[in-house]
Amino acid sequence: MKTNQFFVGNVMKCKNYESDVFVEDKSFKDDQLECYSAEGYSGYDGDLVKEKAILIKLNVDEYIDIDNVKSTLALFKIYKYILKVCKKGKVLSTSPDHNDMLYIDFNSLKPYYAENQKVEKISLRQFKKNLNAKGCDIEW
Repeated sequence: MKTNQFFVGNVMKCKNYESDVFVEDKSFKDDQLECYSAEGYSGYDGDLVKEKAILIKLNVDEYIDIDNVKSTLALFKIYKYILKVCKKGKVLSTSPDHNDMLYIDFNSLKPYYAENQKVEKISLRQFKKNLNAKGCDIEW
């Protein structure tokens, strides 16, 4: 894995989620159905669930808590079945879309490794071994 995939951030639980305008437009263009949807405003509060969680970045706005990854095979399965896993709540986004959803506080996200770090790739097994050797104190 690339070292720029590892982050530290706070896991939050969404509460008081509000959304006021939902627009959905379906139209045909060149005999193809095109669907558009947008929300006008959404607001929410969050309760801290886990502070300074070690996260693996999967995609642009998708992270997984390393505690939910038992092995490299498990991580591969998460990549392979990402939609199924999302439904189980293991993949976390930086923006919630309903109450009681777990999400990552975007403002708390920090890279685990410094940008000038010489190591560019590390196995998940080696990362966990290093993490256990260091202990759980994470410097910001």
